[in-house]
Amino acid sequence: MSEIRNFNKEFVERTIDILEKCSKNTEYEVTLLLNCLLALVTLPIERNKVSKDKVDTKTLQFRADCINELDRLKNQYQDEIFNKEDKYTFNHIRNSIAHLHIEVENSCYKGIIENIILRDALTDKKFKRKEYNFDISISANKLRDFSLYTANEYIKCFF
Repeated sequence: MSEIRNFNKEFVERTIDILEKCSKNTEYEVTLLLNCLLALVTLPIERNKVSKDKVDTKTLQFRADCINELDRLKNQYQDEIFNKEDKYTFNHIRNSIAHLHIEVENSCYKGIIENIILRDALTDKKFKRKEYNFDISISANKLRDFSLYTANEYIKCFF
């Protein structure tokens, strides 16, 4: 066990290390990727709260930069619900993973997970059908790129 002096920074650095070294070409690559991404989008939301009383331009810029990167990386998707201007988009990513609103699309090559669909539900509708306010598709490789971008931006912006 090693000593942690600055949890927020070292947690993100360790997550980058996992994404770059440990998760590639493993049996549970996508599972590990989603776990890492959940941590990477939760930390900034929880540590850098933005409210109507507290406006932190650095945090808002960090979120906007990450959302622009996601917009660049995501797939073209018929059912897409994505608004770059929605101030809760970062939360939608977190919620879709945390509440397991995830769907995977396997490739035709040995059942490898090729694309991941992330959804965030607005409300429960009648008969337990969800009404979504966020719905995107992204390849596993691009999701890794987004995770690494988010982690590196977090360190660049806050440390």
